[in-house]
Amino acid sequence: MRIKKNIGFLLVILITLLRSENSRNDLFQILKNDNINHLKMTSGDIITIISGQFSPKISDIDVRDIEIFCTSIEKFLSRNSFTEDFIYQKSQSSISGSKHFRYQQLYDGIPVQGRFLDIHCNTHHQISSLSNDYQLIEDVNVIPRITPEMALNIVKKKTGGILLIKPNPELIIYTYKSAPILAYSIRLISRYDSKKIVVNASSGEVINIFSLIYFEGPILGSGENLLGEWVDSLYVYEGIDFPSITGGLSTENIYCEEYCWDYGDCDGQNYDDCVMSYQQGNCADGYIEDCDGECFIESNLLWDLDDGTCDDPRIEVDMTNISTGNVNMVNTDNSDREPIFTLSNYGNYYTDIFYVNSETSVFDSNIGSTSHASGVSSHDYHTKTLEYFDSFGYLGMSGTGLRLANLIDYGPGSPWGLN
Repeated sequence: MRIKKNIGFLLVILITLLRSENSRNDLFQILKNDNINHLKMTSGDIITIISGQFSPKISDIDVRDIEIFCTSIEKFLSRNSFTEDFIYQKSQSSISGSKHFRYQQLYDGIPVQGRFLDIHCNTHHQISSLSNDYQLIEDVNVIPRITPEMALNIVKKKTGGILLIKPNPELIIYTYKSAPILAYSIRLISRYDSKKIVVNASSGEVINIFSLIYFEGPILGSGENLLGEWVDSLYVYEGIDFPSITGGLSTENIYCEEYCWDYGDCDGQNYDDCVMSYQQGNCADGYIEDCDGECFIESNLLWDLDDGTCDDPRIEVDMTNISTGNVNMVNTDNSDREPIFTLSNYGNYYTDIFYVNSETSVFDSNIGSTSHASGVSSHDYHTKTLEYFDSFGYLGMSGTGLRLANLIDYGPGSPWGLN
């Protein structure tokens, strides 16, 4: 009996290996084996990472080219068709000329929180790599039993203070360390107590609470980084490609698009001539509508606004006293009242240490083109922190005058830079 069981087990393994090999052969026929440098697939024959050269050199590449490519390999990206399971979210062009395209995973038209398909193009405008965090989801009822208003009433009990942003409950499929759940994601932003709260859309149970502000180190805590991942503790990974990113996550977008005050990842230009653009729009009295259509409390204009100079003053850092590893620092901000900087770990050079972490497998592939987002996420957390540290009078952490600073490691062979 034991021999028969062992034979049966071995047959299952053999069939699985043969099926996987056949899937790879099918993929090689589409993309040509010689064009693939690196490939990782799940046991269900879904690509997680692939790199190589998958399109000819052209003068430019756009969303249509990306979607033609993805459609050609759609059976290796998800269970259903590409158009059913993914929706275009954004694209970015880097300083070096490469491009990055992001697609959000959907389940029955609902975003799967933190699950993205990222496609990257090299400086020759060739599709050169892809990372896919697809999760197979089955039998999740997408009809909520509680209304957005009911969910909002539940989460309001979890925070205090005047809300600076009008909350907008969003239906998501929540998958972080749990079976897929239909849920509401609700962001509550107040000056001293800001959180993202996830509520079960069937039971009304609060599934998780992610703080958006932090008062002490050394661990920054849990949250969603700009890679769209849910993470418990955050570490910075070095990147070699750091494109400009504009717009705000927790701060209103009321400046012309070129103004990079929220992230400080600047092009070396001064945008003092930018003017604020806002109106009441569709917002209630006492609120303004920003360029992204979000409603912010009008009195928020009286604080947290920078002066448009991202790289001045510079910080002189003695690099010989900094021990480096698989971490980096990102950039600086500047304020009329006091310089605001962002911090990461460099040995014992700084006394307070914060970390930004990414759990994505893309970093296992040595592809640096997406790592910039993890660094920007670091800056985003620290910027939020100092924005809400109004009670400190901008005198540094805990009113001690301690500054936070962040550097960029642009990768092997590149000089250190302070942005």
